[in-house]
Amino acid sequence: MEPPGEKPGEAEALSITPQLLKSHSGEFALDSILLLKLRGLGVVDLGCLGECLNLEWLDLSGNALTHLGPLASLRQLAVLNVSNNRLTGLEPLAA
Repeated sequence: MEPPGEKPGEAEALSITPQLLKSHSGEFALDSILLLKLRGLGVVDLGCLGECLNLEWLDLSGNALTHLGPLASLRQLAVLNVSNNRLTGLEPLAA
């Protein structure tokens, strides 16, 4: 039996929060996170991900992202996987 309001096989839409980032990275401060794997979680909103200023490696594959705006502030980011999302462009990463 599924919880009310959920359809079988449908992932819950997720927004990235400080708590989610800390639990997936094991770090206590957002600027301490260097590597982050958030694949296949149903992420639709990058939320506070732009606050992880020292992030070097990020896997967001298999989510439902439509824009990457918050990633523009991540100057240390060297590896990014955004495959299998709903993106139409990578303009925020041009800088």
